[in-house]
Amino acid sequence: MDEIQRADPGAKRKAIWIVGMTALLGAGALWVFEIYQHEFVAWLVDNLDYLAQNTLVVFLMAAVCVAPLIASAIILFLLGRRIVKGQRFPPPDYPVYRDTRVLKGSRAIRRGRIAQLLSLVILLAAAVIPFLFRLIILAFSEAA
Repeated sequence: MDEIQRADPGAKRKAIWIVGMTALLGAGALWVFEIYQHEFVAWLVDNLDYLAQNTLVVFLMAAVCVAPLIASAIILFLLGRRIVKGQRFPPPDYPVYRDTRVLKGSRAIRRGRIAQLLSLVILLAAAVIPFLFRLIILAFSEAA
């Protein structure tokens, strides 16, 4: 019979809190952007030459935008490493919010490697975004 890891009562509250706060922050950021969208676009158009000459500013602005994505990829990679090292999914001493069937051996290692691979793909995509922002600014400045 399969081993079952029992749910941690605090893990569900923590997960709901994290998802709720993230959703509120994301909705707030979208709301603020929606309100100030015209001012932001006007600022970009007015400062296009400056941004084209100082691409480091564009790179840093884009890096700030993708920082949460990079942090999430790192967390996912570390989770995958714990799974592979412990040869167990969920990893040892890892709280779960519902009763979870434990995978061991090659099935757990495969899941850990998939998590690591996915995190690297996310990290690569996030790393490319600042360079794409720079190219877009340069393309707009040449067209203007």
